[in-house]
Amino acid sequence: ATLAPVKTPATEAPAPAPAATAASSSTFEDKDNAILKKLQEHSIEYEVYGHTLCITAEELVSNVPVPDATHSHTKNLFLRDKKHGHFLVTVHPDSHVNTKELGNQLGLKGKTNLRMADAAILDAKLHVKPGSVGPLCMALADLSLDDKERVTLVLDQALLDCAVIHTHPLRNDASVKITPDQLKAFLSKIGVEPVVLEFGKASGKAPAGGGAKPKPAAAPKKQQEGAIVESNKKSNKKGETLLALQWKKSENFPMWYSDVIVLSEMISYYDISGCYILRPWSYKMWELVQNWFNIQIEKLGVENAYFPMFVSKDRLEKEKDHVEGFAPEVAWVTKSGDGDLAKPIAVRPTSETIMYPAYSDWIKSHRDLPLKLN
Repeated sequence: ATLAPVKTPATEAPAPAPAATAASSSTFEDKDNAILKKLQEHSIEYEVYGHTLCITAEELVSNVPVPDATHSHTKNLFLRDKKHGHFLVTVHPDSHVNTKELGNQLGLKGKTNLRMADAAILDAKLHVKPGSVGPLCMALADLSLDDKERVTLVLDQALLDCAVIHTHPLRNDASVKITPDQLKAFLSKIGVEPVVLEFGKASGKAPAGGGAKPKPAAAPKKQQEGAIVESNKKSNKKGETLLALQWKKSENFPMWYSDVIVLSEMISYYDISGCYILRPWSYKMWELVQNWFNIQIEKLGVENAYFPMFVSKDRLEKEKDHVEGFAPEVAWVTKSGDGDLAKPIAVRPTSETIMYPAYSDWIKSHRDLPLKLN
């Protein structure tokens, strides 16, 4: 079904024509949308329209062009830090978010480790699915929680400088058009005080305005990992051998980098995602680094050691807070030969999960210190 644009008034007074009233949203299929109900409840002026389903901000910019540079879609990141809580970061699509520096910008004390929260946490905190997130979701957040559990909204000043903001109302096949003033009024009425920061622009990005040519949707991750993927490469004639770089560093850094390491014969891609073959050139580099580094740490009394690549499920779960950000990518071994393992084992995502338990066995008193291992 096509979603027709619907505009609601700033006040609850009836408009001259039925199509202009909040109650006249019959052409908009999602009558039970919780966000739209909240906007109407607080007499916020907005428009809602349907469009092609888009998962990412890049797809929105490419497939749902805005009228001009005074309008903007939003890019949203839902981050979690186990000590400092949850953060919904909403920025202009052209802005760059450095999660390593964000903690300092927010004035968070102590060590910060902001990571993307998983879909389950997103649903529990904001009742929304990935791809449909936006600042309006804060209307569904529980603001009575303590700092560690509450969601903090972070807004980009560049977004607030626009005339109109386009953002999802819990679904990614529709967007709400709302002015920054109306957005701030809405947030104020629901008790949300956003943190406003200035984010720098991402390098090499075209403006997100309507004047830019539509771009194709982002390629799947598996395609991006391949060095020679037809859909990601510049056109080449059939039978032609690609011996030169196909991408410029300034126009597409990831593909340029893939070109460099593959065409220079440093690595070859493998048929298992995330696995690569280190060819002699790259392995020689690794040996040179090792040789130099070993001499330096030997001067400090540091010795080399090697730990297994596998870790038990029980031991991994003891470090669940530490490995939370790696959880979606942990590889599990569940079979041995023709039989199932009594307990599954994981390919360790971080060294700490297997090293620290061993240290606790080795270090019994101050006499066992210092322990210097590489």
